[in-house]
Amino acid sequence: MDYGSVVGAPLKTNGNEHDNEASLGAQSNHAKRDGKLMLTRLEEDRLFDPAKDYEDASSIMRAWIRIGALITTMILECLPAFVISEGHKHLANIMTAEEIGIFVGFATVVSAVAGNVGLQACSGTTRAISHHYVERSNWRSYMLKEMRVSLIISLVLCSLLFGAVMIGMKIKAGNFNPEAAMVLAFSQFATIISAQFTGIGGPVLFKIYLKKDPAGWAGPFETSFQDLVGTFFNFVLGNYLFEFFWALFHWNETFVGPNLT
Repeated sequence: MDYGSVVGAPLKTNGNEHDNEASLGAQSNHAKRDGKLMLTRLEEDRLFDPAKDYEDASSIMRAWIRIGALITTMILECLPAFVISEGHKHLANIMTAEEIGIFVGFATVVSAVAGNVGLQACSGTTRAISHHYVERSNWRSYMLKEMRVSLIISLVLCSLLFGAVMIGMKIKAGNFNPEAAMVLAFSQFATIISAQFTGIGGPVLFKIYLKKDPAGWAGPFETSFQDLVGTFFNFVLGNYLFEFFWALFHWNETFVGPNLT
């Protein structure tokens, strides 16, 4: 009798029926263990099913479920707004009015790109958790792999942004201004890394540990944090980074501020 055919896969037999029966017993134990694990997961999904709760909710209850995360986002986003309002003034010491306009315009690009990176990371992680590819036992290895992905993405996008800022500065302000381009590229790198980290960490934290719906509460954790990082690099550290990169590109000159004539 070919015992391998019983389980749907061929087993190597050596004529020892006792060994073959032991192999079948081991496979049966594995199947039982996997079955118990699947039942545990199904039971957990049944007890914690925010999608079903949202589906059964009325319009008012759906708004109530979502409004808390949105109010939290609004409050947290006030911090970057205040930083921009103060940091914008310091740009006048290092750039002309035309250059400031281009710089602020591309700062919104930095925020938008980082937001998209965070959205991809958040939705991908939420999907992986729902399919049990990411669990409490292996989320660290998943995050490490995804952070390596963000390094590759950031290098490509920062290079493209650097070139776009240089071209925009030349067309609108009459000079390439590589210092401003480097500041924005550096900010883009930092925001992509932070967005990837929070985009993964949000669903892991809320779904696996806090048992909250990641569809709503991962958003404030991800978008607000990367916006704050980008604003900090552009409008707080931007002045120092600009002078640093200016000295790097003009090592034999003295920085005297923008030419306002």
